[in-house]
Amino acid sequence: MMASRTKSLRSKRRYKAKPAKASGIALLIAIFVLLLVAVVGIAMVVASGTESALTGNYHASTAAYYAATAGLEEARGRLSPKNLKYFGTTDPNFLPPAGTTWDLGYVRYVINPLPGETVDPLSGNSNDYPDNEYNTEFMPGYSLAVAAGNGTVQYANSVNVGAGFPGPLYKWVRINAVTEQSLGFDVDGINGLDNTVPVFYDGTELNMNGIGQQALEVTALAALPNGTRKMVQYIVGPTSKIQDYLNTPPSPSLNFYAAVTLLGSNTTWNFPYSDYTYFFVDGNDNATCPSGATAGPSQFALGVSSSAEPAQDGGQNKMPRNPPAAGNYTGLTSNFPPPPMATPSIGDLSAKLPLNLQKPSGIEALIQFLHDNADVVINGPATGSDLPSTMSATNPATVFVNGDLTLYGATNGYGILVVTGKFNYTSTDNWKGLVFIIGQGWATEVAGGGSGGRFDGAVFIAESRDSSGSVWSDVHGLGDSYIDFNNGRGSSFYYSACWIHEVLKPTNFKILSFHEIPQ
Repeated sequence: MMASRTKSLRSKRRYKAKPAKASGIALLIAIFVLLLVAVVGIAMVVASGTESALTGNYHASTAAYYAATAGLEEARGRLSPKNLKYFGTTDPNFLPPAGTTWDLGYVRYVINPLPGETVDPLSGNSNDYPDNEYNTEFMPGYSLAVAAGNGTVQYANSVNVGAGFPGPLYKWVRINAVTEQSLGFDVDGINGLDNTVPVFYDGTELNMNGIGQQALEVTALAALPNGTRKMVQYIVGPTSKIQDYLNTPPSPSLNFYAAVTLLGSNTTWNFPYSDYTYFFVDGNDNATCPSGATAGPSQFALGVSSSAEPAQDGGQNKMPRNPPAAGNYTGLTSNFPPPPMATPSIGDLSAKLPLNLQKPSGIEALIQFLHDNADVVINGPATGSDLPSTMSATNPATVFVNGDLTLYGATNGYGILVVTGKFNYTSTDNWKGLVFIIGQGWATEVAGGGSGGRFDGAVFIAESRDSSGSVWSDVHGLGDSYIDFNNGRGSSFYYSACWIHEVLKPTNFKILSFHEIPQ
């Protein structure tokens, strides 16, 4: 019995020992879980801090990037004469004279300091935001120090300076000419990277032949208060949207081969048959524009798109053959066979004009493009008082009149005029540039009473719509464009390549390339 009790006590002892062991294991497990949770928590805190740091760096980097890009865009925009803050207006000596190139070493900076801050790209002090990039792109003979010594480094303030509101935090923007070496690109594929010849842009590609307009480099440095910096760079090429459209395939290529061009198979022109003192249609180049260009090749006085020789014996649709009338229509010798006549100067342009512009659909596409790129769109019927008063010889405008336009005398216009309805003018009205009378294709000198009115540049007339405004089909072809010079006999039409160039000159700078420069 004693043995039985001993055995029972041992069993009880074993039974009581088991909970002690289980409690120890649970404690270890609890401690392990707590450690695991602590490690996970620490990891999450570290990850969160890292993510916050990365986010902050990303935000700072992005902010600096956009600040630098804003500097590029300000400088690029202010190169355009259409910009209200055009450098030529705000800083008259900042840009080279019109028609001249940017010489190498001709460096311009737009600076944008915060109040009390010094921004000096030529400084050797790193706190003044020096331009350490320029000398890496150009040979020593064109270094910043050399340019500064030659007095060819100039400054202009950003539009943000003194504006009363915080602008983008870029510090400076540099504008300068480019070479193959500065681009790091062999433009002509000859003799490696040239470092002495400026690069040009012809509207489609870069070249070193001086063809087109000069390419420029625009570089910006931005710096944030936390020390983040970004430097970005554009290569830009001067361009005119309208010029590109008129002269760059696959868009319709259009040159002007006459003082007055009339399209259609049965064009109508009604010339005065007396009082020729003040009336001329002259295809000889009249270089009378602000740039003062040398006169170029002569064109026809009157150009038509019909291969049939126009009758020239007087009466409507015909031009007088004999002097004194013939001497008032001068220019290239007529190319209508046989035989071509020196005067009057009438040319068959059917082989020169693009075929799509000899169709209603092509003329309508041109109308739409000119509408979309006009400075001012006016719904007709309109008069001279509706035209923009800001037009001038040095500030031509593209004016689109959707409908009829009537000038009542002494109107002076500069730029590109588009009239889709009937165009009426008097003997004392003047226009310098291009006149497109397309759509209705109808122009009339409605009144005389004076003399001296003249159109310098070129006039282009085509009827793509009927009298109700419906567009002719290409199967129908262009209608009968019409111009009547006879009522006033005081306005003259002079071909002027100079004025054509003046109103088609680049008005904006196209971005040809963009990249970020490591800092």
